[in-house]
Amino acid sequence: IGDKEVSLFSHLPKPKDADTHLVPSPANKNSIHPAIQTLGHLYQTHAIIGGNARCRAMLQAFALLLQTYTPPETSRDFRHDLDHSLLKPAFQYWTTQCRPHSVSMGNAFSFLKLAVANLSRDLAWDAARDHLLESIEAYVTERIEFAGKAISRHAGSKIAPCGDVVLVYGKSEVINRLLLDAALVDKKIFRVIVVDSRPMLEGRDTLEILSRAGIPCTYVLLNAL
Repeated sequence: IGDKEVSLFSHLPKPKDADTHLVPSPANKNSIHPAIQTLGHLYQTHAIIGGNARCRAMLQAFALLLQTYTPPETSRDFRHDLDHSLLKPAFQYWTTQCRPHSVSMGNAFSFLKLAVANLSRDLAWDAARDHLLESIEAYVTERIEFAGKAISRHAGSKIAPCGDVVLVYGKSEVINRLLLDAALVDKKIFRVIVVDSRPMLEGRDTLEILSRAGIPCTYVLLNAL
């Protein structure tokens, strides 16, 4: 097909050249904080997978960057400098040089940008940094941890006390929590069919986690259905 765009795939990001996909631009590499490059490498190599896990790692990296960041003395508005010198470059590096962001990462980044914009311009930097770090910690607790628990309790109620068969695909942190809670806390009896596909074969992790908890599982590849 060459460079011709097919409408069916128009929503997907265009592939990077093989030589540049795994290596950041040399011109920009030296100006990027090592923590950003390290996390980017983990994203690239799929050492960190799953929307929630990637979002947590991103927020932890931002927290680390905030702890070591000091606005320039010539800065008239630390909010503008923080957004354009720290937040945007890091996020753009991860999403353009490493891997497209997940929905949860996009939501968390928008939240952090809004938190920065809502800071008082006259606020001392140390106080502003403490406020942002507290906001990041609260976001992880309320929007990821508590939300996961709420989804688990609500969706888990749909599983019958005995005899259900649950079909899952790949690996999902929330789905695994849901199934573990249903089996270990609610004492429900059910079995799970884990559907998987190459190249990641993430369903193997799901199979191991659920089997270790004593949940009967069947493992099949997607092309076998």
